[in-house]
Amino acid sequence: MVEARNRIKDNIEEAVGELPEAAREAAGIIGRMIASIVDSLSRYDRKSAQTVLVLEEKLNRLDERVKDYYSESLSQFGLADLTGLAILDFINFCERIGDRLANIAQSLLSGGLWHGTHDDK
Repeated sequence: MVEARNRIKDNIEEAVGELPEAAREAAGIIGRMIASIVDSLSRYDRKSAQTVLVLEEKLNRLDERVKDYYSESLSQFGLADLTGLAILDFINFCERIGDRLANIAQSLLSGGLWHGTHDDK
């Protein structure tokens, strides 16, 4: 992820366009997922674990949308650059992190750490 970030020529926080915006959105989703996992683990909060699964689906849709956008741009305009590919990698890495966080959430929801208690939340 860091390698993909380092390959981006422009500062992603200030860049404009579909791909940089999607990268910022992906990073934001990951941040919310991490916060929800921490909340779920610390308070045995099932709703926070369920939130992770909802966010993971959103991240999956974002990843697919960006891949489609890039492919369409490439086929229509013949535009491809290393920055765009690095952004795609970054978003893909975010999606993979999201998958891991979703696995943790699913484990929590299926009783992995609940030990039969705190089901009233």
